[in-house]
Amino acid sequence: MTRHPAWEKWPKAEKVIVRQAFKNAYQRECAALIETLKKELAAVEKPEDLWIFADKIADCRDEIHRKYDFRYSVLQRVLANLLVDGSLSLDDLQGLNEEKLTDLSKSARDYREIRKMYERDDG
Repeated sequence: MTRHPAWEKWPKAEKVIVRQAFKNAYQRECAALIETLKKELAAVEKPEDLWIFADKIADCRDEIHRKYDFRYSVLQRVLANLLVDGSLSLDDLQGLNEEKLTDLSKSARDYREIRKMYERDDG
């Protein structure tokens, strides 16, 4: 992934845009996860089920924390992955420098291709 100088500088307006888009994606994902977990919790009947459910919550927490890493040093990769997952769209990021938007589009396309290769290898 090419890191252009545009990724080194974050004007205040861009920080607000990216932080809000990131926050919205995180909120949406957590809301969807809560709904899923509520349904799964309703099926818990035995103590063993409860511990399996608790492990699943821990795994989900770890995945969310990994996925939503808001450090500027890794933000290009994180945003590109969120685009690939459908958690974000380029519309959510309108107002960012055009160079950043172009880089994100390219990175997301590359990540999509890499994921397809891994899916073929696993399938």
